Amino acid sequence: MKKILLAATVLGALLLGGKAICEEEKAPPVSTAPADQPHNVWMKMKLKYGQNIYTSIAQADIEAISLDAKRLKALNWFEGIAHGKDEVYQEQLQVFQLATDKLIASAEKKNLDGCTLAFMQMTFSCTACHQRMRDASQAPRPPKAP
Repeated sequence: MKKILLAATVLGALLLGGKAICEEEKAPPVSTAPADQPHNVWMKMKLKYGQNIYTSIAQADIEAISLDAKRLKALNWFEGIAHGKDEVYQEQLQVFQLATDKLIASAEKKNLDGCTLAFMQMTFSCTACHQRMRDASQAPRPPKAP
């Protein structure tokens, strides 16, 4: 089971990575916001920790998985404070937090399959959050009152 899950994860990453390389020239920019805005800094940190976790899963480095998952959990806590009134963002942060907690718990049990599954759930939560935030930013806004 471990080998199948790991192989599926690696194959998926290779396929997605290969597609990204082929379409690199055509891809639109991810964000038009300045790179020094706090949420962009957080997203870069989350991406770095997520990439570290992915590498650690491939190398079966449970300690490194746990460390970066705990870093993500702390970063998530700060984001929760910064986006206190944004209900859509808070909802997505909670989903991300649950997946991160599962990742930490699996690492503590030294369960690599559990880490892989939790990481995939965490990745899905990232994708869902970014989609919801894009949808919210593209929604028509009511006209300002005169």
